[in-house]
Amino acid sequence: MRAEIRRALGVESLSSHGFRKLNAQALYAALCAQGLDDEAARLEVARHLGHNRVPVTVQSYVEANRQRG
Repeated sequence: MRAEIRRALGVESLSSHGFRKLNAQALYAALCAQGLDDEAARLEVARHLGHNRVPVTVQSYVEANRQRG
């Protein structure tokens, strides 16, 4: 199953942490595209991942203060 997901995403190797990070980044991008500001989007991603602290999410999953164009 994991190999099928990697092929579908076009990546050679994807650990469970890598898959989690990819999912978090996709959610963050979608939330920003919906109009949430950086802080609100990071908070929502943190909740989605089950983190109690946003800095953990930023450090491991989502870039801080990503600017939308």
